[in-house]
Amino acid sequence: MNVQFYWFAPSNGDGSQLGLKKPERAPTLDYLIKVAQTVEEQGFDGILVPVGIPFLDSWMMGSAIVHHTKRLKPLIAFRPGFIAPSLAAKMASTLDQFSKGRLTINVVTGGSPYELGQDGDFTEHDERYQRTDEFLSIIRKLWEQSTVDYDGDYFKLRQSTLIPSHVDGRKPPIYFGGSSQAALDVAAKHADIYLQWGEPVAIVKQQIAELRRKEQTYQRGPIELGIRIHVIVRETEEEAWEAAEQLLEGIEPEVEAKMAA
Repeated sequence: MNVQFYWFAPSNGDGSQLGLKKPERAPTLDYLIKVAQTVEEQGFDGILVPVGIPFLDSWMMGSAIVHHTKRLKPLIAFRPGFIAPSLAAKMASTLDQFSKGRLTINVVTGGSPYELGQDGDFTEHDERYQRTDEFLSIIRKLWEQSTVDYDGDYFKLRQSTLIPSHVDGRKPPIYFGGSSQAALDVAAKHADIYLQWGEPVAIVKQQIAELRRKEQTYQRGPIELGIRIHVIVRETEEEAWEAAEQLLEGIEPEVEAKMAA
């Protein structure tokens, strides 16, 4: 079994406490490059570059990372509702060329209604996943064909081509998450790695079982699995819980309200 470990790029800043309006360490270019280089030195395989209102632009940050590391794989998160699939494919293939084949991508369909509304996306939940299905169908066609025609409900292309191509014709791994039936359908159809949150074991098992069932519909699989968790390590469990409480005790009400929206 091939096990890989990725770090998280703090592109909204970080520090000893979460939920501060002004982080202890600002997400400057120098600091983020230092984090990425340290992660690479410590032997991690890659680094997740998040997407969303609080974070710096993931594509620009991913470009900075590949130009200041040699081996680290940036996992660039982006939302398909805000960019044309042909343009996303071109951005990905360009960065794949720059990084000499290190690019991985994380397609993020959802988010809180509050945050999506801040970006002007008021599309309903299941419809967002239908749009993502078309988006990924087009990207995969562009990776496999010289020209693509597509006529869908959300996207239409005529004689679309991908320039430049990916390194050695590779197809960057697609990471995809979501626990709803609509999300699992898209994951089973398009994902190379299905991402989960650190939920109770019974829920994680249930999601994996449903994914495996849906894989058979599309004659794919087994899709690889990934899980995103926060790890707190101390000498004793008591010390670990104390550290966790300290990490959260400074959350400011305004930030907490936005997180819950």
